[in-house]
Amino acid sequence: YEITVIDDFALSADKTSVNMGETIEVSALVTATDITANPITYKLENQPKDDGTIPTGDLVTVEQDGKTFNITGAKSGTVHLIVTQNGVMKTATCVIYVTTPVNEVSINPSSIQIDRGSTGTVQLLFNPAGPTNDKVLWSSSNTSVATVEGDSYTATITGVAGGTATISVITEDGLKTATCDVYVREPVTGVVL
Repeated sequence: YEITVIDDFALSADKTSVNMGETIEVSALVTATDITANPITYKLENQPKDDGTIPTGDLVTVEQDGKTFNITGAKSGTVHLIVTQNGVMKTATCVIYVTTPVNEVSINPSSIQIDRGSTGTVQLLFNPAGPTNDKVLWSSSNTSVATVEGDSYTATITGVAGGTATISVITEDGLKTATCDVYVREPVTGVVL
C-alpha cells in the first residue's frame, strides 16, 4: 500500500553551516501550497557559546521569499532558524553554524636570524582574526639548518647548522600558506691574525 502525507511541514536542512559574508538557501517543504492562506514566518534564536554566554546582535541576516530563506552569515556563532506555517501551526528548526573562514595568514616576522643552537619565536596572524578552524601544519624546507614546532598562533624555530631555510605554515581551513625566511648563523669560535 502507499502512504500519503497530508499537510506535512519540514525544512530542506535541519542543520547547516555558512561562512561569514556568504549566503545559503534553506527552503520550507510544505504540502499545503497555499501559503497566502497559511503564511510561513520565521524567528531567530542565538544559542549560547562554549562559555555559556548568548551572543547579542544578529549572527545571520535572512531574506524571505515565500518558502525560501536566503541566509547570510554576519557573526560567528550558532543560531536556530525556527520556521512556522501559521494556520496549520507546523514548526521546524534548522541549526545554523556561522563560521569565520581563514582568508589569509602571515608570519610575523617574515624573516628571522638565529644562532646555531638557539631558538627564535614567530607569530601566526589570521585574517580575519579568530577563525573557527585555526588548525595549521608547520614545516621547514631544510631541517638540517632549522627545525620548527608550533601551534595555531606561535612557532619556535631552532637553529641546527649555519645556512638558510624557509619555514612554512599551511592552514587546514582553505589551505592558506605563509612563509618565513630563516638565517642561521654559525658562532665565531676564534680569530686568527
